[in-house]
Amino acid sequence: MSVLYYHRMVEGFPKVLYESVSYAAGYSKRSFVLTTPAGDDHVLIDPSHGMDLSFPELPLLNEQGLGPRPQNVHVVFFDHEQPWNDNLNRNRSLVDLLRCCKFTSLYPFTGKSSIVHALARELSIPVRTASADTTFWAEDKKTLLDFGHLTDIPAGYKIKDNDDLIHTWRKLIQHESYPGKAVFKASQAASGVTSTILQSEEHCRTFINLFNLTDLDGGVLEEWHDSDPRSPSVNYFIYPDGSYKTLFVSDQIFEKNDTEYGREGTRIYRGNRFPSSFGNDLQEKIVASTKPLLKALYERGYWGPVGFDTIVFNNNDILVTEINPRITGPHFGWRPMKNLGCTCFSLQNEAVNKNTSFNSLRTALEDVLFSKQKRQGYIILNFFPGKFIGVVLAAGYDGVDMIKKKVAERLRPLR
Repeated sequence: MSVLYYHRMVEGFPKVLYESVSYAAGYSKRSFVLTTPAGDDHVLIDPSHGMDLSFPELPLLNEQGLGPRPQNVHVVFFDHEQPWNDNLNRNRSLVDLLRCCKFTSLYPFTGKSSIVHALARELSIPVRTASADTTFWAEDKKTLLDFGHLTDIPAGYKIKDNDDLIHTWRKLIQHESYPGKAVFKASQAASGVTSTILQSEEHCRTFINLFNLTDLDGGVLEEWHDSDPRSPSVNYFIYPDGSYKTLFVSDQIFEKNDTEYGREGTRIYRGNRFPSSFGNDLQEKIVASTKPLLKALYERGYWGPVGFDTIVFNNNDILVTEINPRITGPHFGWRPMKNLGCTCFSLQNEAVNKNTSFNSLRTALEDVLFSKQKRQGYIILNFFPGKFIGVVLAAGYDGVDMIKKKVAERLRPLR
Protein backbone atom coordinates (compact mmCIF):
# COMPACT_ATOMS: atom_id res chain seq x y z
CA MET A 1 0.00 0.00 0.00
CA SER A 2 1.25 3.49 -0.82
CA VAL A 3 0.65 7.14 0.02
CA LEU A 4 -0.43 9.90 -2.36
CA TYR A 5 1.49 13.11 -1.59
CA TYR A 6 -0.09 16.34 -2.78
CA HIS A 7 1.57 19.35 -1.16
CA ARG A 8 -0.64 21.95 -2.81
CA MET A 9 0.50 25.35 -1.56
CA VAL A 10 -1.57 27.78 -3.63
CA GLU A 11 -4.64 27.74 -1.39
CA GLY A 12 -5.37 29.13 2.01
CA PHE A 13 -2.78 31.89 2.22
CA PRO A 14 -2.92 35.58 1.14
CA LYS A 15 -2.30 36.26 -2.53
CA VAL A 16 0.62 38.50 -1.58
CA LEU A 17 2.40 35.45 -0.15
CA TYR A 18 2.37 33.70 -3.52
CA GLU A 19 3.40 36.91 -5.26
CA SER A 20 6.41 37.36 -2.99
CA VAL A 21 7.62 33.73 -3.29
CA SER A 22 8.78 32.99 -6.83
CA TYR A 23 7.60 29.64 -8.24
CA ALA A 24 5.29 29.26 -5.21
CA ALA A 25 2.95 26.73 -6.83
CA GLY A 26 5.87 24.48 -7.69
CA TYR A 27 6.84 24.20 -4.03
CA SER A 28 4.60 21.12 -4.11
CA LYS A 29 7.71 19.22 -5.22
CA ARG A 30 9.31 19.67 -1.79
CA SER A 31 7.41 16.49 -0.93
CA PHE A 32 9.86 14.49 -3.08
CA VAL A 33 12.13 14.05 -0.06
CA LEU A 34 9.37 12.72 2.19
CA THR A 35 9.39 9.40 0.35
CA THR A 36 11.85 6.93 -1.19
CA PRO A 37 12.09 5.06 -4.52
CA ALA A 38 11.93 1.78 -2.61
CA GLY A 39 8.22 2.38 -2.00
CA ASP A 40 5.37 2.94 -4.42
CA ASP A 41 4.25 6.38 -3.25
CA HIS A 42 2.95 8.86 -5.83
CA VAL A 43 3.49 12.64 -5.86
CA LEU A 44 1.30 15.29 -7.50
CA ILE A 45 2.91 18.55 -8.63
CA ASP A 46 1.33 21.93 -9.37
CA PRO A 47 3.40 23.57 -12.14
CA SER A 48 4.80 27.10 -11.93
CA HIS A 49 5.58 29.31 -14.92
CA GLY A 50 9.19 28.67 -15.90
CA MET A 51 9.38 25.40 -13.99
CA ASP A 52 11.40 22.53 -15.51
CA LEU A 53 8.86 19.68 -15.61
CA SER A 54 11.60 17.12 -16.24
CA PHE A 55 12.45 17.57 -12.53
CA PRO A 56 16.25 17.54 -12.92
CA GLU A 57 16.85 16.97 -9.20
CA LEU A 58 14.84 13.72 -9.10
CA PRO A 59 17.46 11.34 -10.63
CA LEU A 60 20.04 12.53 -8.09
CA LEU A 61 17.56 12.16 -5.23
CA ASN A 62 16.81 8.61 -6.39
CA GLU A 63 20.54 7.81 -6.46
CA GLN A 64 20.76 9.04 -2.87
CA GLY A 65 17.79 6.92 -1.77
CA LEU A 66 15.13 9.65 -1.75
CA GLY A 67 12.20 10.73 -3.89
CA PRO A 68 9.46 8.82 -5.69
CA ARG A 69 10.02 6.75 -8.80
CA PRO A 70 9.90 9.04 -11.86
CA GLN A 71 6.82 7.26 -13.25
CA ASN A 72 4.99 8.06 -10.00
CA VAL A 73 5.34 11.84 -10.39
CA HIS A 74 2.34 13.53 -12.00
CA VAL A 75 1.78 17.16 -13.02
CA VAL A 76 -1.79 18.27 -12.28
CA PHE A 77 -3.85 21.26 -13.38
CA PHE A 78 -6.33 22.05 -10.61
CA ASP A 79 -7.88 25.46 -10.00
CA HIS A 80 -9.77 25.96 -6.72
CA GLU A 81 -11.66 28.90 -8.23
CA GLN A 82 -13.29 26.59 -10.82
CA PRO A 83 -16.08 24.01 -10.26
CA TRP A 84 -14.87 20.56 -9.30
CA ASN A 85 -16.37 18.93 -12.40
CA ASP A 86 -14.30 21.26 -14.60
CA ASN A 87 -11.19 20.28 -12.64
CA LEU A 88 -12.09 16.63 -12.95
CA ASN A 89 -12.51 16.86 -16.71
CA ARG A 90 -9.21 18.70 -17.09
CA ASN A 91 -7.37 15.95 -15.15
CA ARG A 92 -9.59 12.99 -16.15
CA SER A 93 -6.91 10.57 -17.39
CA LEU A 94 -4.71 11.08 -14.34
CA VAL A 95 -7.59 10.70 -11.89
CA ASP A 96 -8.57 7.46 -13.63
CA LEU A 97 -4.98 6.25 -13.29
CA LEU A 98 -4.91 7.13 -9.58
CA ARG A 99 -8.17 5.24 -9.01
CA CYS A 100 -6.33 2.06 -9.99
CA CYS A 101 -3.73 2.56 -7.24
CA LYS A 102 -4.19 1.36 -3.68
CA PHE A 103 -3.45 4.39 -1.53
CA THR A 104 -3.77 4.31 2.25
CA SER A 105 -4.19 8.10 2.38
CA LEU A 106 -3.57 11.45 0.77
CA TYR A 107 -0.88 13.39 2.66
CA PRO A 108 -1.13 17.18 2.05
CA PHE A 109 1.01 20.15 2.98
CA THR A 110 -2.04 21.76 4.58
CA GLY A 111 -5.62 20.68 5.11
CA LYS A 112 -6.71 24.17 4.02
CA SER A 113 -6.75 23.06 0.38
CA SER A 114 -10.27 22.45 -0.95
CA ILE A 115 -8.79 20.66 -3.97
CA VAL A 116 -7.00 18.16 -1.74
CA HIS A 117 -10.24 17.20 0.01
CA ALA A 118 -12.22 17.06 -3.25
CA LEU A 119 -9.63 14.79 -4.87
CA ALA A 120 -9.54 12.49 -1.85
CA ARG A 121 -13.33 12.14 -2.00
CA GLU A 122 -13.08 11.35 -5.71
CA LEU A 123 -10.52 8.62 -4.99
CA SER A 124 -12.35 7.39 -1.86
CA ILE A 125 -9.25 7.73 0.33
CA PRO A 126 -8.81 9.63 3.62
CA VAL A 127 -6.89 12.90 3.92
CA ARG A 128 -4.25 12.68 6.64
CA THR A 129 -5.43 15.79 8.46
CA ALA A 130 -8.56 17.67 9.50
CA SER A 131 -11.15 19.42 7.33
CA ALA A 132 -10.43 22.68 5.51
CA ASP A 133 -12.62 24.78 7.82
CA THR A 134 -10.99 23.37 10.96
CA THR A 135 -7.48 23.81 9.56
CA PHE A 136 -8.23 27.43 8.61
CA TRP A 137 -9.30 28.04 12.21
CA ALA A 138 -6.20 26.35 13.63
CA GLU A 139 -3.87 28.28 11.29
CA ASP A 140 -5.44 31.66 12.08
CA LYS A 141 -2.95 33.71 14.09
CA LYS A 142 -5.86 34.94 16.21
CA THR A 143 -6.48 31.41 17.49
CA LEU A 144 -3.34 31.41 19.65
CA LEU A 145 -4.65 34.46 21.54
CA ASP A 146 -7.73 32.42 22.47
CA PHE A 147 -5.39 29.88 24.11
CA GLY A 148 -3.51 32.40 26.23
CA HIS A 149 -4.93 30.84 29.41
CA LEU A 150 -3.28 27.50 28.56
CA THR A 151 0.35 28.58 28.11
CA ASP A 152 2.58 31.66 28.05
CA ILE A 153 2.23 33.70 24.87
CA PRO A 154 3.14 37.31 23.98
CA ALA A 155 0.58 39.87 25.15
CA GLY A 156 -1.51 41.02 22.22
CA TYR A 157 -4.82 41.82 20.58
CA LYS A 158 -6.84 40.77 17.57
CA ILE A 159 -6.94 43.23 14.66
CA LYS A 160 -9.84 43.64 12.20
CA ASP A 161 -8.74 46.43 9.86
CA ASN A 162 -6.32 49.32 9.29
CA ASP A 163 -7.98 51.69 11.76
CA ASP A 164 -8.02 48.95 14.36
CA LEU A 165 -4.23 48.60 14.08
CA ILE A 166 -3.67 52.23 15.08
CA HIS A 167 -6.14 52.12 18.00
CA THR A 168 -4.77 48.82 19.25
CA TRP A 169 -1.17 50.00 18.95
CA ARG A 170 -1.97 52.88 21.32
CA LYS A 171 -3.49 50.40 23.78
CA LEU A 172 -0.64 47.86 23.59
CA ILE A 173 2.12 50.37 24.33
CA GLN A 174 0.41 51.19 27.63
CA HIS A 175 1.10 47.67 28.92
CA GLU A 176 3.51 47.51 31.84
CA SER A 177 5.18 44.56 30.08
CA TYR A 178 5.55 46.38 26.73
CA PRO A 179 9.17 45.77 25.58
CA GLY A 180 9.41 48.70 23.14
CA LYS A 181 8.53 46.76 19.98
CA ALA A 182 5.42 45.09 18.59
CA VAL A 183 4.72 42.78 15.66
CA PHE A 184 1.69 42.56 13.37
CA LYS A 185 0.94 39.16 11.81
CA ALA A 186 -1.78 38.54 9.22
CA SER A 187 -4.35 35.88 10.08
CA GLN A 188 -3.23 33.39 7.43
CA ALA A 189 0.46 33.70 6.61
CA ALA A 190 3.79 31.87 6.75
CA SER A 191 7.53 32.59 6.98
CA GLY A 192 7.02 36.18 8.10
CA VAL A 193 5.26 37.28 4.90
CA THR A 194 2.65 40.04 5.48
CA SER A 195 4.07 40.72 8.93
CA THR A 196 6.06 43.64 10.28
CA ILE A 197 7.83 44.83 13.41
CA LEU A 198 6.56 48.18 14.70
CA GLN A 199 8.20 50.66 17.04
CA SER A 200 6.09 53.78 16.53
CA GLU A 201 2.73 54.94 15.28
CA GLU A 202 4.52 56.18 12.16
CA HIS A 203 5.60 52.58 11.46
CA CYS A 204 1.96 51.46 11.80
CA ARG A 205 0.85 54.05 9.25
CA THR A 206 3.64 53.08 6.86
CA PHE A 207 2.54 49.46 7.01
CA ILE A 208 -1.16 50.10 6.43
CA ASN A 209 -0.21 52.11 3.35
CA LEU A 210 1.13 48.81 1.98
CA PHE A 211 -1.82 46.56 2.90
CA ASN A 212 -5.54 46.60 3.41
CA LEU A 213 -5.75 44.46 6.54
CA THR A 214 -9.40 43.64 5.86
CA ASP A 215 -8.26 41.78 2.72
CA LEU A 216 -5.92 39.76 4.94
CA ASP A 217 -8.81 38.88 7.31
CA GLY A 218 -7.12 40.99 9.95
CA GLY A 219 -4.53 39.50 12.24
CA VAL A 220 -2.86 40.08 15.58
CA LEU A 221 -0.74 42.80 17.16
CA GLU A 222 1.59 41.38 19.81
CA GLU A 223 4.53 42.39 21.95
CA TRP A 224 7.87 41.62 20.28
CA HIS A 225 10.52 40.47 22.73
CA ASP A 226 14.20 40.40 21.82
CA SER A 227 15.14 36.75 22.22
CA ASP A 228 17.64 34.04 21.45
CA PRO A 229 17.92 34.06 17.62
CA ARG A 230 17.64 30.25 17.47
CA SER A 231 13.87 30.51 18.20
CA PRO A 232 13.23 26.76 18.69
CA SER A 233 10.21 25.05 17.15
CA VAL A 234 8.60 21.75 18.14
CA ASN A 235 6.67 19.45 15.80
CA TYR A 236 3.98 16.90 16.61
CA PHE A 237 1.46 14.68 14.87
CA ILE A 238 -2.02 14.51 16.39
CA TYR A 239 -3.83 11.27 15.50
CA PRO A 240 -7.57 11.00 14.77
CA ASP A 241 -8.21 9.49 18.24
CA GLY A 242 -6.58 12.45 20.01
CA SER A 243 -3.31 10.75 20.87
CA TYR A 244 -0.16 12.42 19.60
CA LYS A 245 3.51 11.84 18.86
CA THR A 246 6.29 14.30 19.67
CA LEU A 247 8.44 14.35 16.55
CA PHE A 248 11.36 16.74 17.09
CA VAL A 249 12.58 20.08 18.42
CA SER A 250 14.80 22.09 16.07
CA ASP A 251 16.46 25.50 15.99
CA GLN A 252 15.35 27.99 13.34
CA ILE A 253 17.81 29.79 11.05
CA PHE A 254 17.13 33.40 10.05
CA GLU A 255 18.86 35.92 7.82
CA LYS A 256 21.16 38.24 9.76
CA ASN A 257 19.79 41.54 8.52
CA ASP A 258 18.34 44.70 9.99
CA THR A 259 14.58 44.93 10.24
CA GLU A 260 12.81 47.58 8.19
CA TYR A 261 10.19 48.83 10.62
CA GLY A 262 6.75 49.27 9.11
CA ARG A 263 7.66 47.23 6.04
CA GLU A 264 6.59 43.75 5.06
CA GLY A 265 8.61 41.00 6.69
CA THR A 266 10.16 40.56 10.12
CA ARG A 267 13.09 38.17 10.19
CA ILE A 268 13.61 36.24 6.97
CA TYR A 269 13.36 32.50 7.59
CA ARG A 270 16.12 30.43 5.98
CA GLY A 271 15.79 27.00 7.55
CA ASN A 272 16.21 24.74 10.57
CA ARG A 273 18.84 22.73 12.37
CA PHE A 274 18.42 19.46 14.32
CA PRO A 275 19.02 18.37 16.99
CA SER A 276 18.33 21.58 18.86
CA SER A 277 21.38 23.14 20.47
CA PHE A 278 19.32 23.97 23.56
CA GLY A 279 19.79 21.69 26.57
CA ASN A 280 17.40 18.86 27.42
CA ASP A 281 15.84 20.79 30.32
CA LEU A 282 14.86 23.67 28.07
CA GLN A 283 13.61 21.35 25.32
CA GLU A 284 11.43 19.56 27.87
CA LYS A 285 10.12 22.94 28.98
CA ILE A 286 9.25 23.78 25.36
CA VAL A 287 7.35 20.49 24.99
CA ALA A 288 5.56 21.05 28.31
CA SER A 289 4.52 24.58 27.27
CA THR A 290 2.97 23.37 23.99
CA LYS A 291 1.28 20.13 25.09
CA PRO A 292 -1.85 21.88 26.45
CA LEU A 293 -2.37 23.36 22.97
CA LEU A 294 -2.51 19.88 21.41
CA LYS A 295 -5.55 18.97 23.50
CA ALA A 296 -7.21 22.31 22.78
CA LEU A 297 -6.71 21.89 19.03
CA TYR A 298 -8.07 18.36 19.07
CA GLU A 299 -11.12 19.33 21.13
CA ARG A 300 -12.02 21.81 18.39
CA GLY A 301 -11.61 19.14 15.70
CA TYR A 302 -8.03 19.56 14.48
CA TRP A 303 -5.79 16.56 13.97
CA GLY A 304 -2.75 16.06 11.74
CA PRO A 305 0.72 17.65 11.64
CA VAL A 306 1.34 20.72 13.77
CA GLY A 307 4.37 22.78 14.73
CA PHE A 308 4.71 25.46 17.39
CA ASP A 309 7.24 28.27 17.17
CA THR A 310 8.65 29.53 20.46
CA ILE A 311 11.11 32.13 21.67
CA VAL A 312 13.56 31.89 24.56
CA PHE A 313 14.41 35.09 26.43
CA ASN A 314 15.95 35.98 29.78
CA ASN A 315 17.93 32.72 29.30
CA ASN A 316 15.12 30.43 30.45
CA ASP A 317 11.71 32.03 29.80
CA ILE A 318 9.61 30.62 26.96
CA LEU A 319 6.75 32.10 24.97
CA VAL A 320 4.78 30.20 22.34
CA THR A 321 4.51 32.53 19.35
CA GLU A 322 2.76 30.57 16.57
CA ILE A 323 0.63 27.53 15.75
CA ASN A 324 1.45 26.02 12.34
CA PRO A 325 -0.98 23.16 11.56
CA ARG A 326 0.76 21.84 8.45
CA ILE A 327 3.95 20.21 7.22
CA THR A 328 6.44 22.81 8.43
CA GLY A 329 9.79 23.52 6.77
CA PRO A 330 12.01 21.36 9.01
CA HIS A 331 10.08 18.23 7.98
CA PHE A 332 11.95 18.40 4.67
CA GLY A 333 15.19 17.85 6.59
CA TRP A 334 13.92 15.57 9.34
CA ARG A 335 12.18 12.98 7.15
CA PRO A 336 15.12 12.42 4.76
CA MET A 337 17.41 12.30 7.79
CA LYS A 338 15.29 9.49 9.24
CA ASN A 339 14.92 7.68 5.91
CA LEU A 340 18.68 7.74 5.27
CA GLY A 341 19.75 6.72 8.77
CA CYS A 342 21.41 9.97 9.88
CA THR A 343 21.03 11.78 13.19
CA CYS A 344 21.64 15.47 12.33
CA PHE A 345 20.39 17.83 9.65
CA SER A 346 20.70 21.45 8.68
CA LEU A 347 18.18 22.71 6.12
CA GLN A 348 18.66 26.08 4.43
CA ASN A 349 17.17 28.04 1.53
CA GLU A 350 19.91 29.01 -0.92
CA ALA A 351 20.23 31.53 -3.76
CA VAL A 352 22.42 31.25 -6.87
CA ASN A 353 22.65 33.07 -10.17
CA LYS A 354 19.46 32.50 -12.20
CA ASN A 355 21.52 31.20 -15.10
CA THR A 356 22.91 28.36 -12.98
CA SER A 357 21.63 25.05 -14.38
CA PHE A 358 20.98 22.08 -12.16
CA ASN A 359 23.82 20.14 -13.81
CA SER A 360 26.32 22.93 -13.12
CA LEU A 361 25.09 23.13 -9.52
CA ARG A 362 25.51 19.37 -9.14
CA THR A 363 29.00 19.51 -10.65
CA ALA A 364 30.07 22.28 -8.26
CA LEU A 365 28.84 20.28 -5.26
CA GLU A 366 29.76 16.77 -6.47
CA ASP A 367 32.36 16.02 -3.80
CA VAL A 368 30.05 16.97 -0.91
CA LEU A 369 26.83 15.32 -2.12
CA PHE A 370 25.20 12.69 0.08
CA SER A 371 25.93 9.10 -0.79
CA LYS A 372 24.76 5.86 0.79
CA GLN A 373 28.39 4.80 1.20
CA LYS A 374 29.49 7.93 3.10
CA ARG A 375 26.17 8.16 5.02
CA GLN A 376 26.56 11.92 5.11
CA GLY A 377 26.55 14.80 2.67
CA TYR A 378 24.40 17.33 0.84
CA ILE A 379 20.88 16.95 -0.57
CA ILE A 380 19.53 19.35 -3.24
CA LEU A 381 15.76 19.75 -3.45
CA ASN A 382 13.15 22.16 -4.77
CA PHE A 383 15.48 23.46 -7.50
CA PHE A 384 14.31 26.47 -9.52
CA PRO A 385 16.25 29.07 -11.53
CA GLY A 386 18.13 31.07 -8.90
CA LYS A 387 17.06 29.13 -5.82
CA PHE A 388 16.89 25.75 -4.13
CA ILE A 389 16.80 24.10 -0.71
CA GLY A 390 19.93 22.39 0.59
CA VAL A 391 19.95 19.82 3.38
CA VAL A 392 23.14 18.68 5.09
CA LEU A 393 22.88 15.22 6.67
CA ALA A 394 25.48 13.75 9.02
CA ALA A 395 25.94 11.74 12.20
CA GLY A 396 26.86 14.74 14.34
CA TYR A 397 27.21 18.53 14.49
CA ASP A 398 30.90 18.41 13.56
CA GLY A 399 30.06 16.62 10.31
CA VAL A 400 27.23 19.04 9.54
CA ASP A 401 29.40 22.10 10.13
CA MET A 402 32.25 20.70 8.02
CA ILE A 403 29.94 20.01 5.08
CA LYS A 404 28.20 23.40 5.40
CA LYS A 405 31.56 25.14 5.21
CA LYS A 406 32.49 23.25 2.04
CA VAL A 407 29.07 23.94 0.48
CA ALA A 408 29.42 27.67 1.16
CA GLU A 409 32.81 27.69 -0.57
CA ARG A 410 31.49 25.88 -3.65
CA LEU A 411 28.38 28.05 -3.94
CA ARG A 412 30.28 31.33 -3.77
CA PRO A 413 31.23 31.40 -7.49
CA LEU A 414 27.61 30.60 -8.46
CA ARG A 415 26.01 33.54 -6.67
